[in-house]
Amino acid sequence: QILIVPLEAAPEDPPRNITTLEADNIFYGMKLANLSPAYSEEIGTSIYEQGVIVLAIPRSAMRRTSVRRGDVFKAVNGDKVMTIKDIQDALYQDPRNIDFTISRAGRQIDCIIRRKGRSYCK
Repeated sequence: QILIVPLEAAPEDPPRNITTLEADNIFYGMKLANLSPAYSEEIGTSIYEQGVIVLAIPRSAMRRTSVRRGDVFKAVNGDKVMTIKDIQDALYQDPRNIDFTISRAGRQIDCIIRRKGRSYCK
């Protein structure tokens, strides 16, 4: 007996919405994209990963925080990140004092950036 199972393409929900951040904040110039099962499959990451992936980081203050291409934003200022809009909303509230969590190769990294230029990740 042969079992036939129809296959469906992975959904692109949320849409990838590739965006370069332009507001006056520490994330200025970062190129980001929303992760979806379809986009994750396309770029070779886990289709179960959720959040916003870093595609490029310009030479900016953000490089000093050790954020890298391929990192996935999971939270900003304590709020869960599912889309780029979540990051933009958090930055709008206070663009100079930011706490965020990223995922890198399955490891969670918490970062803090303060107005006076202090920043660190652990």
